[in-house]
Amino acid sequence: DDTPQKVLDSLKKLNIILILNKKPKDFGWSNINLQIHSTAQAIQCAKKLSLKYLAKTRTDCRVYSPNFLIYCKTLLELFPINNNKNARIISTDHSGKHMPYKLGDIFQFGRLEEMELFWKESYWENDIKKIYSGKKIINDTPVVSEIYLTTKYLINLKYVLKWDLECWW
Repeated sequence: DDTPQKVLDSLKKLNIILILNKKPKDFGWSNINLQIHSTAQAIQCAKKLSLKYLAKTRTDCRVYSPNFLIYCKTLLELFPINNNKNARIISTDHSGKHMPYKLGDIFQFGRLEEMELFWKESYWENDIKKIYSGKKIINDTPVVSEIYLTTKYLINLKYVLKWDLECWW
């Protein structure tokens, strides 16, 4: 709604698929609802195109290697999960080692179905009430940003969260 027409016109000339979204009314903690909504819409577009894999980046991420996506796909093939239900999500990790459940969201790559489950559209405020019993901090861990996304994903996988580093590692 707020992108200047001149910018849209120049983007449409690039021979890309341009997805225009209406912004959610509530942006959520650190604009998390904007990121969830736009990513969920892109995943729906990818499904319509019958894509098998999805690379998701934020605007503050750059990938310069022309072989990087092939590398990511190869990693998924070399390190499969020993069940037929799920696959890995490859992620950049800049600060999550000592923070439980902080899978980086700057870059992610995975099978479309897995990424769809991770980015399942919902809104932070609603989930805090419904999933986390109104708690925004659990065992000294803030339920925000990547931690919110990762724990929501793990809960959808029926994983029992212990909210400690041992469980995360």
